[in-house]
Amino acid sequence: MAKHFPETCLCFPVDEQPEFRWRAEAEEAAGVLCPLHGRRFQTVVTRFLYRALHFYVADFERGWPQRSAQYQKAMRASFDPALWPAQEVELPWPEETQELILRDDQAAGRLWRGSKSTAAKSKDDCF
Repeated sequence: MAKHFPETCLCFPVDEQPEFRWRAEAEEAAGVLCPLHGRRFQTVVTRFLYRALHFYVADFERGWPQRSAQYQKAMRASFDPALWPAQEVELPWPEETQELILRDDQAAGRLWRGSKSTAAKSKDDCF
């Protein structure tokens, strides 16, 4: 049975915590607060099962159609569609990191280096 959320609530459902490919995405989403409850999620799902990038990008573009309406609303509130999904750039070997570059030219200075596996490890790690 679906839980009823107030219209202004931007929280993720308790049983549908967000999954992010990059720590930078988790940090961006954590910066958006619910006007009713403040912090919008308790944990970040940190398991990383391989998922082709084009499927991840398609979820952003289509609005997470396999998820609940509240999850979709919470994700839409988390990211500026002009900037996300960001472009992933693999650095040449021996670098063990990748770069994440936001899509908007005005945000050219916003660049993250890291690895997809550096997603938030716990709720206290970065939030």
